Amino acid sequence: MTDDIVFNRTTWYPATIMHAAQEVGIPLSRPEAVDTIDFNIRNLGHVHLRREKSWLTVRFYTPNVQLGAIDQLVAKLTELETHNITQVWLNFYFRGWVEERFDRADHGPMLMPDIVTRLSQVVDRREEAGFEREFRFESLGHNVPPIPSLQEARRIWQVSDGRLSPDVFERMMQSSLLRRSIVVAQDADEPVDFTYRYIGHGFDHWFGSGFSIENVGRSRRAAHLDKRYAAAIAGDYASVLDEWMPRIGHVNTSIARIDGAGEEVVLDYDRILLPFRLERPGRKTINAVWCFSETRREGVAL
Repeated sequence: MTDDIVFNRTTWYPATIMHAAQEVGIPLSRPEAVDTIDFNIRNLGHVHLRREKSWLTVRFYTPNVQLGAIDQLVAKLTELETHNITQVWLNFYFRGWVEERFDRADHGPMLMPDIVTRLSQVVDRREEAGFEREFRFESLGHNVPPIPSLQEARRIWQVSDGRLSPDVFERMMQSSLLRRSIVVAQDADEPVDFTYRYIGHGFDHWFGSGFSIENVGRSRRAAHLDKRYAAAIAGDYASVLDEWMPRIGHVNTSIARIDGAGEEVVLDYDRILLPFRLERPGRKTINAVWCFSETRREGVAL
């Protein structure tokens, strides 16, 4: 068996465009011109499994997925329990494309059984998978939950005494928090709006290639981002600065990528907002908000 395969209802085939074309009986003189693997996943309910060293990636389109293909996948995951797999990514469609990560460090010997349980949860509700996802945003107050990354972000803020200096960026980078951080600042002349001063490259994965570069310097209203989403997530910026206290929030929604690459992706994450003073030599000090986001590790709320 290869390291890159697709399961149909009864067996598997190599994950190549030519083999996928043969699976559906499509004669292709230029097989590379058509992504028949994606076609088979979306339309025939096949399941794609890729192994890269100790990592696995699983991809399927829940509304059409073949239960036989899921059974084939489960059998293979059971076989791989003894193969030193350290990380598994599930990429499936459920009211938008969902991406979930399972780490051996978190699950230990239950890694594969927990993945099989999650697959059952998703597949059992496949009739709901094609519905539109409701937009949910919750502002959860000031108590930081026991999530290590959010706790660390607050600790860095406390040590900084609320001054946004290069040391803050250095500490955030050393703690692996920088790639999922955004810094917005009030305009000195128009404090009702906020301008993006920094966007971590991790947001390109969510919102589209180039998002982290193209939107620095833009106001929140002018940024290339879904306007409903942008307005909702900015709702706590002003209150964080007024109260000068961290604030926690939770977002669950689906959103179209700005680069138009594929269908909507699902976001389900907790965030912490931190108030800072941005001192500028010879210029007026302005207020800024640091936002760090952490994807929910227990899985996306279906």
